[in-house]
Amino acid sequence: MKLLMALLALQFCFVGFHIVSRVALNIGVSKVVYPVHRNIIALILLSPFAYVLEKKERAPLTFSLLVQFFFLAILGITANQGFYLLGLYYASPTFASAMQISIPAVTFVMASSLR
Repeated sequence: MKLLMALLALQFCFVGFHIVSRVALNIGVSKVVYPVHRNIIALILLSPFAYVLEKKERAPLTFSLLVQFFFLAILGITANQGFYLLGLYYASPTFASAMQISIPAVTFVMASSLR
C-alpha cells in the first residue's frame, strides 16, 4: 500500500509540475531560460545529498568524466526539457501528463523493433 501511495503522490507531483510549467510559459518565461533555472535549482537542492551520501563511494572526478557529464547534460537532460517545454507550449498539461505515461510503452515498441 505504501508503494501505491508513493506512486500516486509522484504522479500528482508530475501533474503539478506540468501545470506550473504551463503557467510559467503563459506568463512569458523563455523556453530556454526555464530549463536552466530548473537545473540550477536541482543542482542546489541535490548536491549536498549527493556529496554526503556518496562521499566515500564515488570515483575521483577526472577531466574525462567532466566532459562526459557536460555532454550528457546538454544532449540528454537539457534537450529533453527543451523539447518538453516546446511541446507543452503547443499542447495542454493534460496532454503532457498523458504522453508521459505512454513513454514506457513507446520505449518498449522502439526496443522491440530495433532488437
